[in-house]
Amino acid sequence: SDAGRTAGDNRKFVDAVLWIARTGSHWRELPPEFGHWNSVFVRYNRWSEKGVWERLFETLADDPDFEFVMMDATIVRAHQHSAGAKGGQAAEAIGRSRGGLTTKLHALCDALGNPLRLILIQGQIADCTQAAPLLEGIATQNVLGDKGYDSDAIVDLIVQSGAGAVIPPKKNRTVQRLCDFALYRERNLVERFLNKIKYYWAIATR
Repeated sequence: SDAGRTAGDNRKFVDAVLWIARTGSHWRELPPEFGHWNSVFVRYNRWSEKGVWERLFETLADDPDFEFVMMDATIVRAHQHSAGAKGGQAAEAIGRSRGGLTTKLHALCDALGNPLRLILIQGQIADCTQAAPLLEGIATQNVLGDKGYDSDAIVDLIVQSGAGAVIPPKKNRTVQRLCDFALYRERNLVERFLNKIKYYWAIATR
């Protein structure tokens, strides 16, 4: 059977997409047991355009643990062949930083380390710019983040939402804020999530 055809084997189709993401291979290299590569590619694009992947992600992220949330970002190297897509580099969230062509992946995870929200931006843009979009509409008791999120605007945003800002203060702050470092240790969960998904070569190298 061809997993790429409409209403085909959904499990085999998703497995095919995961194989591409895990190996970072070209679509033409998809093993024949998954079906014809072009059919799978066309169906993948169709799901993307119709928002099926996003709805699937939202369904899997249902019933989160909002005791606290954690935000972090990681740099993704962009292969030179990824920079020529229609719309230019900005449309593909590819920018130029010290490491060359890069994308920055921002993640918000719940208290169990499960992803709630993902955002792609150009690699040279500061982490703190994405705090507001990551936290929009999120009701939680505490927000955990590293020093990259230590700004008055972000702390005020978190406090105004009724949550506590568990963000270590930068050394150059005139007035040092208090930080619950015992709770801050839990932030390793979002780092582990980012590390786990970068085992997928299509994510580790765009």
